[in-house]
Amino acid sequence: MDTHRATYTAPAIITQAIISLSGPYEPDVTVLHARTTDARITLTLGGVLMVFYNCAAVQGLRAAFSAAKQHARFIPEQIPAQPQHTTGNRITMSIDWTRAPSYAVVAQSGANKLRSTTLRWIDVYTAAITWQIRDRIALATVGDGLANLHTVAIATFLDGDQHSAHPEHPPAAAAS
Repeated sequence: MDTHRATYTAPAIITQAIISLSGPYEPDVTVLHARTTDARITLTLGGVLMVFYNCAAVQGLRAAFSAAKQHARFIPEQIPAQPQHTTGNRITMSIDWTRAPSYAVVAQSGANKLRSTTLRWIDVYTAAITWQIRDRIALATVGDGLANLHTVAIATFLDGDQHSAHPEHPPAAAAS
């Protein structure tokens, strides 16, 4: 008798994905099984579907985008919409957030293909996903969407009370 435990190895693993954000976004939020251990929230931004399983994950992603605001002056107000962005909400990527991501934010610049102008953007690194923020409109609308999502998550998830602090304004440390 074989006592080895069967393990499943995925045929492929995505180790890096880049999501480019430009122009306005209208987030679509759905709550399922609120205030239970099976609670989850889905958020659709353009072609990106995200599923959150706890408030910590929402707060963590909100913190990453809040940190990007310090670089907003380096990117243009709005760039022309990309053709694929205007075709509706066809899902091109799905992300399951099971915990708060570690993140880093870096302002970037580089010459365009013709080397006629310098392009500027903000990279928000959240583990294997790099969010490339191309203009301030995208930063503002996605940031507002995540702020609203955080409010919903606090009421939806059982860990909402522990992760209710605004990432830009953490609570003061308790005096001992």
